[in-house]
Amino acid sequence: RLASKLFAKAGDKISSLTSLINTQDTKTIVAFAKAAKSGQAYEMAAAYLQSLPDWTQEEQHISSILFFLGKVGNYSDLAQVHEALARACIDESEHYEKSLDLLTQGASYVEKIDDVHQRATLRRRFQRQLYSVTKFLRAKKSLKQSTEPMEVFCAEAASREDGSTGNIVRVEHGIKDLVLHYVSVHRYRDAFDLIHAMDHPSTYIPRNIMEQVWTACNRDPREIAAIIAEDENRDDSIFAPDDGKLGGGIITDEERSVLSGMGL
Repeated sequence: RLASKLFAKAGDKISSLTSLINTQDTKTIVAFAKAAKSGQAYEMAAAYLQSLPDWTQEEQHISSILFFLGKVGNYSDLAQVHEALARACIDESEHYEKSLDLLTQGASYVEKIDDVHQRATLRRRFQRQLYSVTKFLRAKKSLKQSTEPMEVFCAEAASREDGSTGNIVRVEHGIKDLVLHYVSVHRYRDAFDLIHAMDHPSTYIPRNIMEQVWTACNRDPREIAAIIAEDENRDDSIFAPDDGKLGGGIITDEERSVLSGMGL
């Protein structure tokens, strides 16, 4: 803190902010960056806030990040912040509609990016994310009438090389909805088969649902405890967000049709 004060007195706002960031005094860092009225300070503060754990769950952090990036017109980062927020909506609370809204907002920032290559790369990435979430929502809403759309979604998601990490909606989300539907109509054997085939099922399927299925199928409930213990020791890297490489390749006719209906 002393070093920060000395740099500030000397008029070196960036060095002062750097010293403040080392203290991790978030409120002071945000206040100083706003007062500095410097593009570099805004970028530094936004990057610091995004380095904090669970920043996607803190409304004040989100508001400050959007303010800083908006001030400097960093549309690439603004788009990717919205993508991260969309992912958190699903991973933390399964708010698929809100996730879709955030992706749509993010896609609008993509179109403001000056760099042609970066704009094209991010556009493909957002188109695939929007397509995936839209198709999932349509399948979810039609589950009571037919399981086929969700089964198709799961098969498509599973067939993609990056299906388990890059896409915001993963095959496991679809399987979870199928399991819940099968339980609701007492198709316990179908539910059991799906759960049994999943990687890390307890990450997605509530324990009480697993217990209900195991009981209905006359399975040993101790198997559930073993599954949970194994999942707790999983490699968390398989749930890591994408590395920026998602979305390459050609948009299919089906994807283009879905996106066209959204005005994208």
